[in-house]
Parts: sequence; C-alpha cells; structure tokens
Amino acid sequence: MSDLRHPQERLDDLCTGGRRIIQRTDRFCFSMDAVLLAHFPTLTGRERVLDLGTGTGIIPLLIADHAAAVTAVEMDPVQAELAARNAALNGLTEKITVREGDYRDPAALFFVCGIRYRLCESSLPPRWARCTQHGRACGGTA
Repeated sequence: MSDLRHPQERLDDLCTGGRRIIQRTDRFCFSMDAVLLAHFPTLTGRERVLDLGTGTGIIPLLIADHAAAVTAVEMDPVQAELAARNAALNGLTEKITVREGDYRDPAALFFVCGIRYRLCESSLPPRWARCTQHGRACGGTA
C-alpha cells in the first residue's frame, strides 16, 4: 500500500535513521534552513520542544531522537495533516504531537495548563511572525 494519497505528493528520504517525509510539490517543501535549524540546539533528550510553523514536520522528524517530546503547530490544514502523517510514517506518534491552528492564539491550541517547553523554535520568515501586546497585533518578530 502506498503512503501517497494525492497526485502532487512525493516521498523523500531524509538520509537519517531511515526517516522519510511526504511533501507536496504544489505546497511549500522544506529547505536547508529547516535542516540547519534542527541541528542548531544542543538537546539532551529531556527537553520538550515546541515547533511553530512546522510545515510538513521536518524539524520534529530530525530532532525526535534528541528530545523527550515535540509539539508541532501548523496553521495550514494540508501541511498539518502531512506533518501528522509523517510522524506516523516514521513511527513517532508517541513523541511528536501535531496541532493544527494559529500559533498566535495559544489558548485555542493548548487545553492542558502547566505544559512547559525547554525550547521553542520557528523557521518562519520574519514577515510572518507576529507578537501580541495587550490583545492586539503589534508586528515585529517573535
């Protein structure tokens, strides 16, 4: 049975631990920036990591072996679904949680209080990142 469900999907080998990733050629595909960002932090295996704007889940796939857990947030429903499928494809659903929604509204994404993350990363272009101040968008970068 094929892992591909859409004519624009392709299956790429990540060349690390047998990991593979499904991407769509008509959507954003990961670039070297995400690979470099995934290798930037020094993780001990005890950290909970929050990935904002995960896309197809490339960073969680690359860091899963070095973190306790990864929460991946994506607002594009197509990309979020691919990220969840990629976690399942690689047997990482116990370690990677994908949440579809707007990372600028954390209350809508996270129902469990008290979760703490040791590392929060994002490979979003600066023009996409926004912070909020007193309930309104204030521009700038996160």
